[in-house]
Amino acid sequence: MVGIIISDSFLVCGVWELALDGSKRLNSISKILYNEPITNCLHNESELNTILAPILRKASEEHQLVGEAVNVILPDNFVKHGLVELESGMSRDDSWQFIHWMNKKKKIPDYQKYSTFGQIYMPGERNIHSCLVSSALIRTLKLSIIELGGMPKWMGPASSLYLDGTKMTESAIIYRTGNRYSFYKIQNNYFAMGKVSFSGGIPKIIYSTDDNQVTLAALGLEKSDLDDIPVFSPQKLGRQAKESWASSDIRYLEPFSDIQFNEINVFLAGISDYEQ
Repeated sequence: MVGIIISDSFLVCGVWELALDGSKRLNSISKILYNEPITNCLHNESELNTILAPILRKASEEHQLVGEAVNVILPDNFVKHGLVELESGMSRDDSWQFIHWMNKKKKIPDYQKYSTFGQIYMPGERNIHSCLVSSALIRTLKLSIIELGGMPKWMGPASSLYLDGTKMTESAIIYRTGNRYSFYKIQNNYFAMGKVSFSGGIPKIIYSTDDNQVTLAALGLEKSDLDDIPVFSPQKLGRQAKESWASSDIRYLEPFSDIQFNEINVFLAGISDYEQ
């Protein structure tokens, strides 16, 4: 199995295998820098291909891609997240048509073409979590991987690794930008997102698609009779945030903590964590 992480300025590619006992073994991994950032050309297929194609080709020379299933992770800032409430009597098809209608109403430049994906959390089916991803980026990555002999299996935002990949029914992930923290969470079969900040050590909701009190309690930022949920953090927290989250179910991520290494081929020096 091959995993590829795409960022604005570099790519990380790794190959791992899953043993019969459920353990994971990392066989190879490397970080490859781009010649230039890609954020400003996410909708230009020609420029993306110029930058990414040789990088992916180099990755295929360092790792076995031929005949392997390939998973691709995108940073959440490459994805436009949204949600639509499922009202009583509203079918999934009706909701999906509504999502497309809302997207058409947005003032998106004509040159920016997006592919839309949706996810419903069972069994509640309370809302649809939608993701808009650059169609040019999807085509560039998919075609390049196929040309190199790989088999594209899955692509999605990094947040999905924690909200869906951990097999937990309820959880949240936070991303830090200065003194503000964006969050995505699943609770009671309901997807929600928003942003919180800290002033004088007191957490404040900047915005949330869920009730403010429910959000603060869920993230463990307020003592309440309402339920809290596990909160994953791939980054270091600021002082005020760290103090506020001290009594919550905060889970700091330790990359490769439960993975065995092929010590001959794996050198972690130079492999970035989320901060970089």
